[in-house]
Amino acid sequence: MSYDLYLYIARETDLSPPDAGPGGLFSVDGPARCEDEDIPAAYLPILGQRRRRLIRLHIEGQPAPERLAAFDNWLSDVIADTNGVLIDEQAGTYLTAKACLPLPDTANEDDASAWGQMSFFFEDVEAFVPVMLPAVLEIIRTTLPEAMPARFGQYEPLQGTVEDGDVSALLAAFNDDPDQFMKARAPFAHIYSNIACEAELKKWHPNHFRRRHFLAGRLCFELRPKALTEPRLQKLMWEISKCLNAFYAEIRASECPVRAWFWRGLPAGPVRAFALGPPYVDLWPTASASVVDRHGDLLLVAPTRLDATLPEPPAHLQDPGNAFVAHAPETPDHAPVFPFELQDRR
Repeated sequence: MSYDLYLYIARETDLSPPDAGPGGLFSVDGPARCEDEDIPAAYLPILGQRRRRLIRLHIEGQPAPERLAAFDNWLSDVIADTNGVLIDEQAGTYLTAKACLPLPDTANEDDASAWGQMSFFFEDVEAFVPVMLPAVLEIIRTTLPEAMPARFGQYEPLQGTVEDGDVSALLAAFNDDPDQFMKARAPFAHIYSNIACEAELKKWHPNHFRRRHFLAGRLCFELRPKALTEPRLQKLMWEISKCLNAFYAEIRASECPVRAWFWRGLPAGPVRAFALGPPYVDLWPTASASVVDRHGDLLLVAPTRLDATLPEPPAHLQDPGNAFVAHAPETPDHAPVFPFELQDRR
């Protein structure tokens, strides 16, 4: 059994739950500072303006009924003492010191499944943290500052903050551990990176299944619908593509089929614009017919006023699109023509 509860309070408070006995575990995470965008919009009227500290409570295993009763009594006292609001999504209710009421319907919220993405894929993962990331942040600042990360960290809600444009703490966090992600304010959102550099690989078992795959560097920006209408977005994609020396980058109005660590081939469209670099430039020569800008061997392919259509990747270069299986056969599933060697770094 696993049961999760979310307690929103106004001030920093340390909580110690009662003992769950030999059959289970009561645990507490937090408090973590939240901003409005970390909270479902439908919950904001319930919480008011002050409750922006989140404590996660977890019930694990099978505590005895009397232990659960003691936990509920303790929790009721905590809610009363903190003037908190407890969200119980599994029961569909919220609890205050005075009432237990049904949660509001969240169906009309801004649905992340309808967001787009701007994604970049590149080879030089070792240079990302010390060289590329500072340069990318400067490109964002000068090209489209609305997309600058405001927070960073390794878990939600993100606790690292960028104050007055100072990204030194963000860069220090990546330098200590590249497994971080960032978040910009609306109309942008999360900025994810997957960087299989040596510092990250040291955490993995020598026979970890990921090591059998080609682990391209990945940087991905979530785009709310309004961000997709931003006229500077294509310029931002192009400038970052040049900085990362990307072999592929794209803007699309949906989620990119290439996720996280694994590059298996060019993703199928439709896309709003894309950048194409070596080794794919020579393998897809017809893409040059729609080029609107060049930077050495890197091409920017985008619609024009006279031709809004974009070419689709040739079938022999496309990601096969099969569902990913962690314990796949020794030879991972790639496009028929795959111009990279598997790292197999052990």
